[in-house]
Amino acid sequence: EGSAIATAVAETVAAAALACAFVAAGRPSTQQIGDTSEEPIDLKALAPCAQFAALTLARTASLQVFLAACTNSVGSAGGSQDLAAHHILRSLYTLLSFATDALAIAAQQLVASAETDAERRLVAKRLLGIWGIGIGAIFAAFLAFAADPVVGAIDADHSVRDLAVPRVRGILAPLQILSSFVFVADGVLQGNRAFLFEAKAMAFSTLVAAVALYSLPLLPAWSSNDPATILDVAWTSVCVLQAARALTFAFWWWSSP
Repeated sequence: EGSAIATAVAETVAAAALACAFVAAGRPSTQQIGDTSEEPIDLKALAPCAQFAALTLARTASLQVFLAACTNSVGSAGGSQDLAAHHILRSLYTLLSFATDALAIAAQQLVASAETDAERRLVAKRLLGIWGIGIGAIFAAFLAFAADPVVGAIDADHSVRDLAVPRVRGILAPLQILSSFVFVADGVLQGNRAFLFEAKAMAFSTLVAAVALYSLPLLPAWSSNDPATILDVAWTSVCVLQAARALTFAFWWWSSP
């Protein structure tokens, strides 16, 4: 409850600050005070913005539905300790995703500001390599070496730590390289105004990952009586999701002019 209140307060303050910035930007300058004429708002000009926002919302919704399905699977097939370990992994994944999402926003701006297609492609290559793979490798190394103290700072229960730490090192850490790459790839897509492709790619990727989530437990190698196996299934499915996102981006990259 305290976390929810803190989140609501933070978002309210941020919204108020943004509203104040908009109001200040909309005030007429001293040179314009005598001019009371106002240009009518062209609603047609806002249509692309609304369309792109709707596509981005659909992309985010499909991702969140899949992650909720992972949590539901762990809660249904695992025990309370498995669910606690899953929430630790998801918290770390979400925290680092905020950082990589910031890279995506920067990539979107840098790609969009390029003047030619050739320049956009050159900028995108540098972003994907240096920012995408490079930052992901740094995050991966951090989780690999600091998994024990980081998990311990979140949950002191030894049984939960025994479940979470190996999976932070073995799954979540290497996943950062792929996740960072696909977040920057999202920025490249948005910088090229490929919002429709991005939404379709996410829908396809979540569908593939959902198939993995519900089919892996049926395979002999994954049909263990150990409840903790569902943790491996859930986070392997997240890896499948990110791999599918990378492959769909690669398809766009090589098929686009």
